Amino acid sequence: MEQNSFKTEILKFVEKLDKFSNLLTEAKKRTFSEELEKSFESSIEKVASLKNSLQDGKLRIALVGAFSDGKTSTVAGFLGHADSNMKIAEEESSDEVIEYKPENIDENLPPCLFVDTPGLFGQKYSEKTEKFVSEAHIILYIVAATNPLKDSHKETVAWLMNKLNKFDNTIFVINRMDDVCDYTDPEDFAEKEKQKKEFLIENITRFCGLNKDDAKIKNLNIVCISSDPEGKGLQDSNGKQNYWLTPEKREKYEKYSRMQNLRDTVNEVVKQTLPQKLIQDTALTAIIAEVEKNFKALDDEQSKLGEAVIPETKNTVEILERDLNNTKKDLKREIRPCREELESLEKRITTKIRSASVATLQEVVEDEIGDKDSAHKLEAHIQDILRDHFENIVNTSCQKIKSDFDLGSENIDSSLKHFVKAGADGMKSFSGIGKATVFAGRDILGKVGIAIKFKPWGAVKVAGMINKGVPIAGAAISLVLDIFTIFQTKEQQEKFANAQNTLIENIHTAFKDIYKQFNEDGVFFDSFAPQIYEIEKQIDGARTALKELENNSTFCNEAKDKIKAFLKNETFNDSCSSESNPKGLRAWIKKIMKS
Repeated sequence: MEQNSFKTEILKFVEKLDKFSNLLTEAKKRTFSEELEKSFESSIEKVASLKNSLQDGKLRIALVGAFSDGKTSTVAGFLGHADSNMKIAEEESSDEVIEYKPENIDENLPPCLFVDTPGLFGQKYSEKTEKFVSEAHIILYIVAATNPLKDSHKETVAWLMNKLNKFDNTIFVINRMDDVCDYTDPEDFAEKEKQKKEFLIENITRFCGLNKDDAKIKNLNIVCISSDPEGKGLQDSNGKQNYWLTPEKREKYEKYSRMQNLRDTVNEVVKQTLPQKLIQDTALTAIIAEVEKNFKALDDEQSKLGEAVIPETKNTVEILERDLNNTKKDLKREIRPCREELESLEKRITTKIRSASVATLQEVVEDEIGDKDSAHKLEAHIQDILRDHFENIVNTSCQKIKSDFDLGSENIDSSLKHFVKAGADGMKSFSGIGKATVFAGRDILGKVGIAIKFKPWGAVKVAGMINKGVPIAGAAISLVLDIFTIFQTKEQQEKFANAQNTLIENIHTAFKDIYKQFNEDGVFFDSFAPQIYEIEKQIDGARTALKELENNSTFCNEAKDKIKAFLKNETFNDSCSSESNPKGLRAWIKKIMKS
């Protein structure tokens, strides 16, 4: 038997457990109930514990059969060696369950645990016996070839097959074939093998009350072997290998015992039955029951929450989007008249500078720009124009948006309270439903309120642009003073004209920088209505929350299908089409303020 038959199936199942655990983790992220969250976490921990136990587990093989039918030699031959402590089924009358954990077994075999139930034919099966047989991955039912399955086995076979439903993972081993045929003659062995299998099938069919055409009968696992040909022995009184299991006789033993057929059958049964056996594990069954209950609670929770929140959230998001779009349109519509007024200011100032004489330039600079230390007058003129065109739109629009935020929040709060007061299942387990909503609650509304207050945004940006011209203005004023103290020459007149042109050029540059901000929406809103981005962020958060609410019911339905696939040992994907944003909706709802 290949080493990986057992381990490979275990690893495959562990991978499915990982996907199952990922599904539970996703469910944990989506619930708003602390109690349900803890329950999902408990299930995740149980799955992790089950994984650890499986990865350290052994192939459990239960042995059924009379002590004289060769159970000990079958185990020794299967493993390829015999131990001194291999004392299996020495007393037929004993009802003690015996475990045998072989060490240093062949590296091509999985780690095994053999469980023998010698008292199985007394028609009285202890709970311990039933437990060990039920938990076994493989059952080797060993019978003698001289009379396979005597009538005294009827009750045991019926109990094992009908009550415990062990058809799939039971292997009937017809042992001691050397008693009924020439085991060295392949043809004689094959003829007797066919006869013994037919006889065995007839008895099992009769004992279980079935007919020969039943699928359970057709799919019976039957192997014929000679675990100790001619009784020459597999171990001596000291537990040392003797005759058949010596290096010299090992090849002949494998040939005449047909033990590899048993190993191959065990391998095949492991592949076919182990996954479902693992699913039916008592520990996993309990976890599944717990998980199904939790998913029902999650589905109810999300359904009730969706009914309470989705309609109002959709309505509020639509209103806010409309408000925001109207605000953007109003602001952009005001760009043209604002620009025209700024251009008029620019033209007036540059005309005055160009028309100024040496005697009047200082007065023009002081009246229109400021003094040699700052451009405060020009900055004030520009700010007044921008404020006149944009401030009222920003304030009025943002106040309306804030009002709609508040109204939407109150409506959703009211819906949530209604479900809580009505005692809706699942909602009771919330940490408290009150004055928070799918929006960021009162905390975010407060932040929006602060942003809505008009800020002197130009104090930094405009000053930064105009300051480029301040040194020039200062130089021009100094130049005027110098010229008064000396005779005006042609060179000095050219110097004065250059100063005028430089000052005008810097004025143009300052205004050009402002006009440039009008041309791109992103730059425009950032400069003249930065509140837009804060509001957009809140609306995006509301959209995300809404999408998540709508997706949660989809997630629950997908999760149920995945659990069904898991129980059927079918392949399933642990990812969901409905993505979750644990930091979005859940984080907001978890901030709910107690009523």
